[in-house]
Amino acid sequence: LARPEIILSVWAISAILVRRNSGVVAWTLAGAVLCTSYWLAFLYFAAALLFQTNVTKKIGAAIALTVIHFGFWLLMFGADYYSALLWLPDVLQKQICEVGENLGLELLLFNPVVIGLLILGSIGLVVDGTRRALTIAFVLVFFIASNQVRYIGVIAPLMVLLAIQCWKPKLPELNAMGMPLVACISLFLLLQVAGTIPSRDDAPNFAIPVNSRVITAFGEATYAMPFFNPGIQIEPSYAFGAAPKDVQQLSLDISRNTKINCETIKKYHFTHVVEQSMSGEPPSCLTLSAVQKKWRLWNVQ
Repeated sequence: LARPEIILSVWAISAILVRRNSGVVAWTLAGAVLCTSYWLAFLYFAAALLFQTNVTKKIGAAIALTVIHFGFWLLMFGADYYSALLWLPDVLQKQICEVGENLGLELLLFNPVVIGLLILGSIGLVVDGTRRALTIAFVLVFFIASNQVRYIGVIAPLMVLLAIQCWKPKLPELNAMGMPLVACISLFLLLQVAGTIPSRDDAPNFAIPVNSRVITAFGEATYAMPFFNPGIQIEPSYAFGAAPKDVQQLSLDISRNTKINCETIKKYHFTHVVEQSMSGEPPSCLTLSAVQKKWRLWNVQ
């Protein structure tokens, strides 16, 4: 929950609550602080359009945040910041497989909650597309244009807000039978979403010495191991495509129960392997050190 994207998503959606000048100032100041924690925070500034104020204040807040954001990061890193922005597409291109948070939004079309919200929002816009609803729809389309599931933290709440905004005038017309039906559907969708929330208890929390070099299958272990072991070096990094291609392949082999290449492990001086999918005879370069539920920790000989 401490990932900058999560915090910025909550901050962005909170723009819908801004009605007065004091709210504009408070939201903008909060954004100015948060943008120092994430180098791509400017992608969230379009949320200022959700203010329930005039257009001047919306545009003014977005421009002020943009100036503060780029001013801070250029002051800290100079031209290297621009280089990093240009480096990002290259990293995505060098990935030898798709990574979960960069998957396309078509993945969500199999989710009944998303389908329901799309139908409600689309019909509502056609039947009664108010200016407020169109503004929410514009911001929603802005984030959808990224076509990355990582922005679902903003996209999903905006879909809910759009559906509510479009159908709010119709709610008083629901009869005694309609209200229980809406309640049942809402409860079903809530339970369906709740079932997709991962449990922290499933993540590995092995104790590993500081400065160890650890290779994992890209996923929950990649995030969990540095959390429980500050000071270790983890591969692949959170930017999967930034790793050398043979390291990316090694990570995939670990996740797919494919024969692991000991030469690659030793080439990059890895000291530990964390995995949950290997079977059969273990590689000659690994010695089992510990087991936690489905996870295993191996020492490199």
